[in-house]
Amino acid sequence: MKSPNNHFESDALPFRCAPGQGAAQVTVMCFRNFSKLLYMIINKKMLGVIIYIFIFFNIIDVSAETVNDFSRLNPIQVGSVVDISSVDDVIRTINYANRNNLKVSISGRKNSQGGHTAKKGGVVLNMNTYNNVVKFSPELKTIKVESGVTWSAVQKFINDYGLAVKVAQSANIFSVGGSLSANVHGRDPRFGTIAETVNSFNIVLSDGRHVEASRTQNQELFYSAIGGYGLLGVITEVELSLIDNHWLKKTVVELPYSEYTRLLDRMLGTNLALHYGRCSIVKNDGFFRDCISVNYIQQDKIASIVDIEPEKNASRDKYFFGLSRDYSWGKSLRWWLQGVLVDSPNEEISISRNNAMSPPISFLEHYSEKNADILQEYFVPKSNFNEYLQEMREILLTHDVNVLSMTLRFVPKSEEVFLNYAGTDIISVVLYMNIDLDKQGIEKSRIWTAELVESILRYQGKYYLTYQRFPTKSQFQRTYPGWSVFDRIKSKYDKNGVFSNEFYSQYF
Repeated sequence: MKSPNNHFESDALPFRCAPGQGAAQVTVMCFRNFSKLLYMIINKKMLGVIIYIFIFFNIIDVSAETVNDFSRLNPIQVGSVVDISSVDDVIRTINYANRNNLKVSISGRKNSQGGHTAKKGGVVLNMNTYNNVVKFSPELKTIKVESGVTWSAVQKFINDYGLAVKVAQSANIFSVGGSLSANVHGRDPRFGTIAETVNSFNIVLSDGRHVEASRTQNQELFYSAIGGYGLLGVITEVELSLIDNHWLKKTVVELPYSEYTRLLDRMLGTNLALHYGRCSIVKNDGFFRDCISVNYIQQDKIASIVDIEPEKNASRDKYFFGLSRDYSWGKSLRWWLQGVLVDSPNEEISISRNNAMSPPISFLEHYSEKNADILQEYFVPKSNFNEYLQEMREILLTHDVNVLSMTLRFVPKSEEVFLNYAGTDIISVVLYMNIDLDKQGIEKSRIWTAELVESILRYQGKYYLTYQRFPTKSQFQRTYPGWSVFDRIKSKYDKNGVFSNEFYSQYF
């Protein structure tokens, strides 16, 4: 276990030193008020005096820190950010929050885009520094990791043993703890959500207790903390069930959207190990109608000595992706290039499972003061897919939404967690879009998002809670009627409401 960094014991919060606004500044989030500063000077003697001098001459800035997420839509001014290196760090911080009536939020890679990782004026636990492998059993095909570890690190660790993960997002840059908190799904149609691949996890509760949760122990915690967005406690260690790293054969089929579920039904009867669909974003008659089905058929041989390949052609892909962000002809060019260079219907490719689950991601990096790329995801029952996609198409065209990518996943029925989105076999429609960051652009996005949510509700589907807080409170409660049960469970384990975030404040 790594030793705690940058903090000392006192009634003050363990602090983190991070770059401030000026080159010579550091931000130290320690002192709530001047009386505590005096306490530090008196009880810490010279250390306190030195700190006071640094503050007086503006060498140290004690102003609050602003944190944000991937979307840049949620700048939140928090009281402090604490780097977590051990369970003791977590417990000390929670005890401090209890004594000082502060809220605690949990942050990983910050890819949740709806204020899930921070609360105004609260304490943020940075779990990225808590990222070791705790226990590994190749024989049992299990691995226990600290929750801040990324899927990429897990893949690299288990690859040499001929093993792979069962469920993870299409990209591998996310943290394991964050994936549990959002109850993600993946591309393997044989598994539902990530909950199915979790054997157990450890969690620190609001009273400082560190307990284990599984399907047989603390079951209520198990089914509420997964998909609970950090509102039940701090997940510290996770034991995952693994699978063999088989060779896969990739094939691509071109088809109209109306034939997608029919082909999928046929493919599900084979050794289909990974799958996704993709539809055209070119705003013509083919928009959301011209599609492909990408299928990975599992082979008998295990890829035990195949390295995970680094990302290739990132600069090339970023350039063409940028053209599709800014120009309609760029969308046409990129759609054509994808069929030629990435998902060609004319070739079969052999690839290991780990490599297929480590797709390129850096080409999506984008920063502009005027606009931002965001994700949204909608889950529709497979039987309603064709009708729903037509309605989604019309909404996006009517509002001239700048869609950069649309992909499809199949998620089989998975009912283990309380805030569940997969109560039946569903098709996931993932939208990657660019929106303007000015007031008008944000309001426009709220309008078409509200229409998309109403549409998915008409087709007995759900929207994914991981993204923006554009839906109304009424829409949230209608989409997830189990919210009240979840909230009662939260109150049971977090009586004083220590764990919170802006998402919870808005919808609960």
